[in-house]
Amino acid sequence: MNRKIAEIKNDIAGQLAVARDNVKTAEERAAAVEKLRELNQELQGAFIIEAAERSAAQNNFSAGEVQEAQRFSFVKFLREAAGGGALTGLELEMAQEAVRESKLNGIVLNGLGIPHIILATKRAATGQNVTTANDGGNLVGSDPVVYIEALRAKLVLSQLGAFFMTGLVGNVPLAKGSALSASWGGEVGEVAAVKKAITKSEMTPKRLAMTTAYSRQLLEQTSGDIDRLIMLDMINGHAAALEAAAIAGGGSNEPSGILATAGIGSVVIGAGAGAINWPKLVELETKVAGNNADSGALGYLTNSKVMGALKTIERAAGTARFLYENKESNGYPVVVTNNVPSNLTKVNGGDTIQNLSAMIFGNFADLLIGQWGGLDVIVDPYSLKKVGEVETTINAFHDVALRRVESFAVCKDITT
Repeated sequence: MNRKIAEIKNDIAGQLAVARDNVKTAEERAAAVEKLRELNQELQGAFIIEAAERSAAQNNFSAGEVQEAQRFSFVKFLREAAGGGALTGLELEMAQEAVRESKLNGIVLNGLGIPHIILATKRAATGQNVTTANDGGNLVGSDPVVYIEALRAKLVLSQLGAFFMTGLVGNVPLAKGSALSASWGGEVGEVAAVKKAITKSEMTPKRLAMTTAYSRQLLEQTSGDIDRLIMLDMINGHAAALEAAAIAGGGSNEPSGILATAGIGSVVIGAGAGAINWPKLVELETKVAGNNADSGALGYLTNSKVMGALKTIERAAGTARFLYENKESNGYPVVVTNNVPSNLTKVNGGDTIQNLSAMIFGNFADLLIGQWGGLDVIVDPYSLKKVGEVETTINAFHDVALRRVESFAVCKDITT
C-alpha cells in the first residue's frame, strides 16, 4: 500500500530527530543513515506516484468522450484555421476545451489548441475504400493511430523503459536527500550532530515547437487517410525533437537531457579519445553499480556509428566474441538512435578532436518524460502563399528529469 507524502515527511522528521539526539555508536549511525535513505527514496517515489495518478485521472475518459473525439478532424481544424474563418462544430468545442486545459497548466496558447483528449483517444480513420489504392488504400496502415501511443512508440527511450507521463496538471515535484556521513568517536566522546537536507526540484512545462507546411490542395481533401497522414507527420516531428532533448538537451529553453545533467557517471576512453572497448563497457556498468543504482530497466543507448563498432570489435583479440552479440552487450539491451550525438568535441593539449560519439548506460526507468495538455497550433496561410502552402507551427509542452543522477553513466569521447 502506497503511503501519503505527508506521512512519509513526518517519518523523515522523526528519524532525523533520532539521528540527531539518540545515536551513540557507529552502528546506530549507519542504521539511521540507511533508514533515512530508504525514507527519502519512498518520498521521491510518492511524488512520482502522485503525478502518475493525476496523469491517469486525466486519461480516464468515458466511452462517450472517446466516441465524440473520433469525430475530430485534423484536416478540418487546419483548413478552417487557414481559411481565416472561425472554427466550427466539434473542432471549435475542442479548441475551447484546450483553452480551459491550458489555463489549468499555466500555459498561454499562442494559436488554436488541440486538447489532450484528442491526442489520447483520437484514432485516424482508415478511409472510405481501402481496397482501391487511389481511393485511399495507399495511405492506410494496418493499425489505427492514437497520437499519444504512436508518439510513445516512436521514442526509442520507451523501449529502454523511460517513464512517460501524459496529461499532467501543474508542476511535478521531485525530492532528493543529501547523504548523511558517519564519524568515529571515542568510547564516551561526543560526535557531531548530523542532519539530512531534503531538496526539491520540479518538472515544469517547456514549449517544444515544430514547424511544417501543408499544401492547400491537401487540406481541401476530406479523406480520413489525409487525417492519418497529417497526424503521423506531426507525431514524427514531435518524437524526434522530444527524444533529442531527453538525450542531450541543455540548450536555450530546453530541458536538461541525460548528457546535460550534472552528476552522472563519466567514463573516459583516454586523453586523446579512442574506440569503444570491452573494459570501457564494463566501466560504464561499474559506475552505476558503484552508486547502488544497478537495478531496474538497465540498458545501453548509443548511435548507429558506435553500434557499427560494437558489431566488429572483439572483446579480446582472437576470441571471435564481439562487443555486441544477440542484441545485447554484456547481457544488457542496446538501443540505437542517431539522436545520440556523433559530433562531440574534446580538447587534448592544444588539439581539438572532433566528431566524437556518446554511449549511455543506466536505469532508464529513472528517466522521466512529462507532457502537459495537448497541442498549440499556429496556422499561417500567408508566408508560403506563392507556393500554395500553409505553414503550421505546432507547440507541445514537455519536461525531462532524472530521478537519480547516480542511475546513469556516459562515455562521450568515442571515435568511430
